[in-house]
Amino acid sequence: MAGALAAGRAPVAGAPIAVRWLLLALLPKLASSSLSSWMPDRATVWADLSWASSTEIDLQLAQISDFKGMRFSWKPEPWTEHWSAFVLHLPAWTGQHWQIPLLSVAAYFIAIPVLRRLVATRGKWNVRDFAFCWNSSLSLFSWCGVFACVPVLVDSLQQHGFYFTTCAPAAWYGGGWCGLFVALFIYSKVAELVDTVLLLLAGKPVIALQ
Repeated sequence: MAGALAAGRAPVAGAPIAVRWLLLALLPKLASSSLSSWMPDRATVWADLSWASSTEIDLQLAQISDFKGMRFSWKPEPWTEHWSAFVLHLPAWTGQHWQIPLLSVAAYFIAIPVLRRLVATRGKWNVRDFAFCWNSSLSLFSWCGVFACVPVLVDSLQQHGFYFTTCAPAAWYGGGWCGLFVALFIYSKVAELVDTVLLLLAGKPVIALQ
């Protein structure tokens, strides 16, 4: 009797191990099939990367005055005064000059070993004064962006809540001083590569995150 029970339990005990090995064998195939079901094809990816906005599209977005049945309580008025006309052309200009970030990254990776070799042969550079002025200007720029964007953010949270604030069309925050500093913040990522150059010239280590 005991032997029969033991024989009956043996396949049951071995079943989970077999299932685990089967799942491990099928996991790569299941993962690839599930990913390929929602991943875009090459033509779609190229169309998205090569798409560029136009002034006509931006002007149409600028006319949006409601979202999910809710009215805007804040919007730069009038739309075409001050910096707004300039901001309207930034999306199209960015799409037409998509090579700039790629060239910046390429120059960044080339500059790291070149500057390290330069510092190793000629010694450290005294960049303290320039670094102070550079970092001070970046800090001033950041505070200007805070004063331009935070009132829009707070007003949106108070009036419409978190969902509206995170999902509103770009035209809602893309005009006036707020839109200008949103665009300049994006472009400033290229300028911030100078931070790494200053660290390398000063002979300081550069982390991977930098």
